[in-house]
Amino acid sequence: MRESSRPTILVALNTGSSFLIEELRRQALRVLVARSGIEVVSYLFPRDDAYALKPTLMVLSATLPGYNGLSVLAGVRSMGWRTPVVMTWPSSDEWVVDEALRLGCSGLFEEPCNPKELVAKVMQIVGASADSGNVVFNPIRTA
Repeated sequence: MRESSRPTILVALNTGSSFLIEELRRQALRVLVARSGIEVVSYLFPRDDAYALKPTLMVLSATLPGYNGLSVLAGVRSMGWRTPVVMTWPSSDEWVVDEALRLGCSGLFEEPCNPKELVAKVMQIVGASADSGNVVFNPIRTA
């Protein structure tokens, strides 16, 4: 499979990303890792003549430093992007669920989440994206 034809997953999680990243790479997916919301935004909306990344899917923590996951999600939606976003959120911040769903989040996982369930959701979305170029996803909240 050519590098450019592989789905690109942008992962920016506060914790628990190692298993996810390893498993997605094992599935022949291209995985980019960001450590903050600012780094995510720099991938998506670069300055100057840099190439803008349009990932197949983003996996974000709602509590990223810099721009949080909700801010990033709101930004991509304001640009008209329908890129699927799976988000993790701390159980103490119940309001995050309502806001993420309002913004069109494709899946929500309460932290700490089961990494195998997170991988399964990502693979489900990536598989659906490969089958249809214009898929609308129903968000699934897992606890």
